[in-house]
Amino acid sequence: MLCDDASPVLKPSDLDSIRESYSDSLGGITDIDLDIGDPVTTSDGISIPSTVFYIYQGNQRSEDFVVTVQESGGAYCVSNAVQVSEEEPSSDEGTGEAVDPKELATDFMRAIVVARDPNSAVAFQCSSYAGVTPQDVDAGITEWAATNGETTAFLNGVNPAESSETSITNFEVEISLSGGLNQESFAFTVGVQGDCVASLSGGDGLI
Repeated sequence: MLCDDASPVLKPSDLDSIRESYSDSLGGITDIDLDIGDPVTTSDGISIPSTVFYIYQGNQRSEDFVVTVQESGGAYCVSNAVQVSEEEPSSDEGTGEAVDPKELATDFMRAIVVARDPNSAVAFQCSSYAGVTPQDVDAGITEWAATNGETTAFLNGVNPAESSETSITNFEVEISLSGGLNQESFAFTVGVQGDCVASLSGGDGLI
């Protein structure tokens, strides 16, 4: 909900236009996923970085935004929303350097869990990849859905985790499955090495 005196850079109609643009380029949108970063207190309120993922079958596109929230009388409202420039990230991608390991782990798990496209997740794997396969996770979700009804799957958090190897950065990824009869969460550990995913473990109770 917008604050009474808000004049955001991005209005709700602008967000609709962005979504429609991606729907046209992707051929439709079957799901929208949201990744919310850590809030930062500023002089204008609380700034919250967010990434919106527009998903159609095995393909996805993302946009980064910063939303500013203000508190008044115990209620919160949105005072501003801006779209983050894509220029810097595309420069990183062009050089093939400065890969964000958290983003890589997130994209890997999102391809498996949200897009339900384990084959596209394989493209993120290192040649020396070890552990649970994307197909194993997909099969586990399919089996869970057969027991619990039509299922919505999403990522519930991606957080740094300890690693015994200095060359590998680990992230704990919690996924949530919500069906007509049940809702459960399962924890995985994704290991990122350089610009690829080196390992996947966990999923106890699902796999």
